[in-house]
Amino acid sequence: MIFIDRSSVLIQYELDSNLKALEDGINFYKKELKNTENQIEALSSDPNKLERFARETFWMHKPGEQVILVEPLKD
Repeated sequence: MIFIDRSSVLIQYELDSNLKALEDGINFYKKELKNTENQIEALSSDPNKLERFARETFWMHKPGEQVILVEPLKD
């Protein structure tokens, strides 16, 4: 005879799976946060990197310059 209640094996397995998925998400966002912090540090210490980042990400340009977008070739 099998009793199914709050602490059944199936429910515990499902909860463990959910916990593992959440822990994986935490680890992913910790790595992303560390990468972002490193990028902020690099951009705040070098004005040339900051200018390049602004130009590439936000298409910023100096007065009188034109922004030209080049689409990469598709294979």
